[in-house]
Amino acid sequence: MNFFMLYIDEGKVFDREKVRELFSTISEISNIEESPDDGASLKGRYDHGGDSTIVELKDDLESIALSGAGNAGIDLAFRIQKGYPVSLHMIDSDYSFDLLISDFDNVSDLTDTVLREMNQLK
Repeated sequence: MNFFMLYIDEGKVFDREKVRELFSTISEISNIEESPDDGASLKGRYDHGGDSTIVELKDDLESIALSGAGNAGIDLAFRIQKGYPVSLHMIDSDYSFDLLISDFDNVSDLTDTVLREMNQLK
C-alpha cells in the first residue's frame, strides 16, 4: 500500500502540542485520538473531495504518516506545511521523491509534481 511520510530533517522531531493544535484547526480532520495503540502519538481521519486518508503523528515524533497516496494525502500534506512553522519534507513509500513542501506555492503544483515523480517509477 502506498503512503506519504512527512518529516522535518534527519533526527528532528515534531512538537506534539503544535501538531495536535494544527490537527484540531483543520475541520476535515475527524476522530482525533491521542496515543492510540498502533504506534501513533496522534491519529485522525482526513476527508477531502471524495478521498480520505488516515493521518498519524508517529510515537517517535519524527514523522507524520498519511495512509494512501491520493489527493487527500497530498492536500493534507500541503495544509500541514502551511500550518507548521518549519519546512517539511514529503516522501512516498517507494522513495521516488523527497520534496520540500514549502517550495510549492499551491497544492496544484505539489500534486502535479508528486504524480509526475510517482509515475516515473512505473
